[in-house]
Amino acid sequence: MSAERPDPGIARPGSAPPRARERWLAALAYLGPGFLLSLWVAPRSRFQRWHAAQGFVVFFAEALTLAGLVVLDATVGRIPWLGLLVMLLAELGALVGFVILSALGVVKSLAGEWVHLPLLERWARRVPVEGPESDPSPAGPSGA
Repeated sequence: MSAERPDPGIARPGSAPPRARERWLAALAYLGPGFLLSLWVAPRSRFQRWHAAQGFVVFFAEALTLAGLVVLDATVGRIPWLGLLVMLLAELGALVGFVILSALGVVKSLAGEWVHLPLLERWARRVPVEGPESDPSPAGPSGA
């Protein structure tokens, strides 16, 4: 981690805090495919692009997890009793994990804070979102 990277909850120096509309659209990015609407409505907002990139990564991780659960159900899930237990725990764990990640993103974006979601920020930095700067993260292009 770079020493230049600011605290995710602090706005970048010289930048104005996000307006209420930007905060609500950034929160929408964490609700399923809402990241598309967030990017479409205000593609120039650096705050929204960062939250849309993270929302995309959460959505993509949910889709991959769902695919993995389908495969797990088709294999291990067919074992009597044990399969049911394994599937119940796997589905419950995935549901709780993604609800927590989405809720964290929604709450932090509504508060106007830059948030770095655990385990997913690394991939969010790689999402190519359009805008005036190449890296929408709060640290900017040099903060990786």
